[in-house]
Amino acid sequence: LASCSSPAAQDDSYLTPIPESTISAFQEKQSYPINDKLEAVIAARHYIAEQSERLVLSQDDLNVRSAEKTNLINVSKSLGYKTDNLDDTQVWFVVFDGSWQAISLAGEISPLKTGCIYVYLDVKDPGHMGLSTRVGTKDCIHQ
Repeated sequence: LASCSSPAAQDDSYLTPIPESTISAFQEKQSYPINDKLEAVIAARHYIAEQSERLVLSQDDLNVRSAEKTNLINVSKSLGYKTDNLDDTQVWFVVFDGSWQAISLAGEISPLKTGCIYVYLDVKDPGHMGLSTRVGTKDCIHQ
């Protein structure tokens, strides 16, 4: 037997907790393409950590809700944003359940909110924080 786990079980590895050392090590790999859901979740956690000046999490471990390879137009549609002037740049769209407080540019801290924290990352160049890489928050539709 080559493997005791099914392909579906292997695909769920991105749902398991990721050690902080793995997330912080992502910086060394920033200019390489993201190849799978696990790498997308690690990259997303890295970018959330980079936003700590603007977004304070109430817990260290975020629960992964979904991770999918799609394009900017589909991400914008799913978030309820306009799709004008967007192209079909391929991105990884990762969504977490979590609680956070936002910090405004004036330094004011918002009340604690619970919902979804999302990140979309350029598939080919996750280190590029341009239009195709973004961290944000939104109410979740719980299923």
